Amino acid sequence: MTGPFTHPLREAARALLLGSLVVFISACADGRSNSYLRAFAEGERAQTAGRYDEAAAKYLAASDVANWSRDKEYSRYLSGLMKIEAKDVQGGIEILTPISKANTAYSAMAAYKLADLEVTRGDAAHGYQMVAELPLTFPDHGMGRVALTRTVRHLHETQGAEGALAWLDTVKDKLGKTGAGETAYYERGTILSELGRTKEARDSFVHIADVWKYPRGAFLDDALYLASFEDDKLGDADAAIADLRRLLADREVAWLYGSAQRPKYSASLFRIAVLYDEKKKDHAHAREALHELYTDHVTSTLRDDALFYEAKLWEQDGDHGRACDTLKTLVEKLEDSKFVPCAEAKCGLKREAKSKAPKTCRDPDSQKPATEGDGTKASTTP
Repeated sequence: MTGPFTHPLREAARALLLGSLVVFISACADGRSNSYLRAFAEGERAQTAGRYDEAAAKYLAASDVANWSRDKEYSRYLSGLMKIEAKDVQGGIEILTPISKANTAYSAMAAYKLADLEVTRGDAAHGYQMVAELPLTFPDHGMGRVALTRTVRHLHETQGAEGALAWLDTVKDKLGKTGAGETAYYERGTILSELGRTKEARDSFVHIADVWKYPRGAFLDDALYLASFEDDKLGDADAAIADLRRLLADREVAWLYGSAQRPKYSASLFRIAVLYDEKKKDHAHAREALHELYTDHVTSTLRDDALFYEAKLWEQDGDHGRACDTLKTLVEKLEDSKFVPCAEAKCGLKREAKSKAPKTCRDPDSQKPATEGDGTKASTTP
């Protein structure tokens, strides 16, 4: 049987949606008792209303009647937080302390909260010592990463970059291939770069890409992006380009649930073009990278920058016709671009009737490339 709903992709989407429905229905009958759900909901209402004493009591009551150990722990954890919000700090500490030592899903969060309380309300020096121990205790928990970054910031403020680097060098090998270990190498790379130890900074960033390969590495893209700047400082434009191509090599396609584009993709391609243009004087490869950005990264805010830069390179190479052909694509396909009036002025092109582009052309060289969603400037400076 054939018809409009028998396309393989449609059938796959339909099966996926049916599967999701089954999971949803199963979740509704997950074994949580009405008494637990009622007590937890009452705790949430009290918390939202700012009645923290009541919220603490309700969450504790929910913990007492929970069927699942994870629910018991989470409700007790929330009860401890509410005690603290209600100014009963000691009561909160008494609840959170056993959770922090229990080796459960909420132990790291409880331990971090206790350390933070010591920093802000007790002995700050002891508190920061507690924070510094958390990456070693919970190296693969998100709070371990947070604690490591906080420790580095504190040491940088109190002992300078060298002090922070010395601490990182004492813990990085102990952390090994854990999540906190990756964070340690990333922080180490940024500090080494700050200190002007370029080769060591580059090696620290590349080590992340070697050990925490896609899709494991939380800092993989940032590490390779920054490694390209360190290689550029070392005078090796080819290595800088290779870093960025390595970043771009792992690319997924998402056809059902939105985009799989990672934030550094288009910024990296733009930077590759700049490196080819400014460091290698290779306009052909620069244009290839720019056109790849335009054609393959259709959600990027740098697509018009890429086409305008491509046209500029054609013009510099004496091919006014190819430059205008490229600008014609910009005017027709990216009709709202800030470069439309510049294209009109340079090539006598006429904008689309629906265009919302500016009416006058600013000096194109003063228009810096747009920033991506993560705030990354697609230029030659990090």
